[in-house]
Amino acid sequence: MAVVRFSEYLRALFGERVQRVSLHAGLSCPNRDGTLGEGGCIYCSNEAFNPHVGRGLGVREQMERGCRLARQRYGARAYLAYFQTFSNTYAPVQELRNMFDDALSFPDVVGLMVATRPDCLT
Repeated sequence: MAVVRFSEYLRALFGERVQRVSLHAGLSCPNRDGTLGEGGCIYCSNEAFNPHVGRGLGVREQMERGCRLARQRYGARAYLAYFQTFSNTYAPVQELRNMFDDALSFPDVVGLMVATRPDCLT
């Protein structure tokens, strides 16, 4: 069985490069807000792996900025909205639905990626 890289799978599926656009939903996690403890965990240094996320901007503004950068840097024309920072299911369902729908309604977005902690799924 051959191993296929995710980027190759997406290229075959959509016929072109698909670039992730990292988003900051403004959510937290149970380790950061004190529900499970204090001080966070080893995954809390989001600036270390993604310094370009638009903290303080809405989803649409982050998508516009991220798509423009991906288009300029990589020639991308198709995107995955990637809710990367912290636990992106740690909010009421309607709030999540609004954010995810906003990202999915952006032109040329072909999918959604959501990073979360397993204990933040009901």
